[in-house]
Amino acid sequence: MTPGARLKAARLIQSALPGYYEAMGLEGADAVVTSEFGASGCELENCDAFIDAGAVLGVLCTYPMTELAERQYRSVQLVARTLSGDQYRSFAANLRDLRSGLPAVEGDGTYLAFIAVAAEAKGSGLANRVMNTAISSAGEGPLLLTVRNDNARAQAFYARHGFAVAAKGERFSLLRRDGNPDGLTATA
Repeated sequence: MTPGARLKAARLIQSALPGYYEAMGLEGADAVVTSEFGASGCELENCDAFIDAGAVLGVLCTYPMTELAERQYRSVQLVARTLSGDQYRSFAANLRDLRSGLPAVEGDGTYLAFIAVAAEAKGSGLANRVMNTAISSAGEGPLLLTVRNDNARAQAFYARHGFAVAAKGERFSLLRRDGNPDGLTATA
């Protein structure tokens, strides 16, 4: 990806989890997220960018559930190294608050860490194509993700693609879509 494409992808990722990035009070969130692309063992190491006419219109990040804890730890460490003392304390408090609303995220299969589509691509079918890519990447195994409980639009989108609530936390739910033995993709 070009530096401009990385920046656009970084902003899409920030839009997918605004509480994580905005509430940490970091002016350079763009730099932090772009530095995570390709960083070994981080959540964004193997992200796919969906590009049309040079514009990044979608981002998808998946990885094996067995790598979840380690990838999240490495990503948090990468962010933490860039923060001053006050910023770090604010970020750590925000992270504790976010985690307190999560159900236990465990299981086998593939974890969908981020899916985001640019505003200008909404309604174009790109979100369905990105999700179908995630479903295909999971193969016969389950695909899991977390979603905010107050995000009815996202929950409806995931339900159309075969996801169901596997566990519910205070502010987030763990959704699961069981395997895809015939290699079929969902339609929405």
